[in-house]
Amino acid sequence: MVRMFLQWIGIAAAMAAWGKIGWMLLAETEGFWALMAFIYATGFAVIAVVAWKPRKPAE
Repeated sequence: MVRMFLQWIGIAAAMAAWGKIGWMLLAETEGFWALMAFIYATGFAVIAVVAWKPRKPAE
């Protein structure tokens, strides 16, 4: 359970970091929203893979 919690924290942190980088590079430009959409789509894809991946028995 702790491991799963840490995975979610890591995913959230990675998405936040990508969002911050995107904002710094492309703030107030047309490409910004396209980049954000790509970032979030990628993030949700990662979450889906992690959520549905067969789990090993608890350690």
